[in-house]
Amino acid sequence: EAYRSVLNDGGLDKAMVALMLTLPTEAYLSELAAEIDVDAIHHAREGVKRELACALKNEFIGIYESYDHSIPYVASANDIAARSLSNVALAYLMASGDLHMLDKCYQQYLSSNNMTDVMAALASLVNSEEAGADLSRRKALEDFYNKWQQESLVLNQWLSVEARSSLPGGLERVKNLMEHSAFDIKNPNKARALIGGFCSGNPVNFHRADGEGYVFLADQILVL
Repeated sequence: EAYRSVLNDGGLDKAMVALMLTLPTEAYLSELAAEIDVDAIHHAREGVKRELACALKNEFIGIYESYDHSIPYVASANDIAARSLSNVALAYLMASGDLHMLDKCYQQYLSSNNMTDVMAALASLVNSEEAGADLSRRKALEDFYNKWQQESLVLNQWLSVEARSSLPGGLERVKNLMEHSAFDIKNPNKARALIGGFCSGNPVNFHRADGEGYVFLADQILVL
């Protein structure tokens, strides 16, 4: 109910509400744990996110629908706050299991006129556990690469969002991306986006039980 009251209080600053609704990272939760169980922390956090998403679904829909994605981009505090809150709502709605949101998320990716909304939608698709998300995810990733392949700094975001995906098979995806023309291990920004993104931003895949994540990092350190 505390979350509901925050969502329904129109007098609160939207940027603050977005931060209040953002769950602690798995790295932060690990710092609080007496014994770090990476998988347990990941699944517990995802479980809490799903519970909140389902319990407050109507409120999140109201927030998301109230934001007009077609308005011209403005770098003002109010507009930045509105985008932030809308994308927090999107992330929760994508966790609720509502397949209708898959289409809305994909449409946000396609139609947004700013990189903040584009990347928020892409990250939600890349991390969606819904079986129906696979096609939209692949189409969005392919479209993003084709659109920005000449912009090296933008492609770093593409590498990073895939590196950080918590879906199973993260290490294999990263190894495949290392063979992609968009990656160059001699480029520090690209190494940070892909290798750093995986090792520091994807705990459930990096700390896999067979230790292959550690082997991968050690091998890349030797190469570098």
